[in-house]
Amino acid sequence: MSKYTLYRIEGADRIEVSAFDTLREGFSAGQDAVHVDAVHAYALYQGAGRVARFAFSRLEASEAASLDGLVIS
Repeated sequence: MSKYTLYRIEGADRIEVSAFDTLREGFSAGQDAVHVDAVHAYALYQGAGRVARFAFSRLEASEAASLDGLVIS
């Protein structure tokens, strides 16, 4: 059983990408993932607790971009 799970973050959804036995393997995979995938953010979890996150600024940028066409009256 793997201790660490890497997830791709798509909006409010977490999609499991891969699982690892060590923090080092999981952390390295998260760094590699954000270099290959320039759109999504990733997070590494140990059980229910998040231990690392990668490229979360992409989430904030995409949320801001979705508000560009919003007109408040």
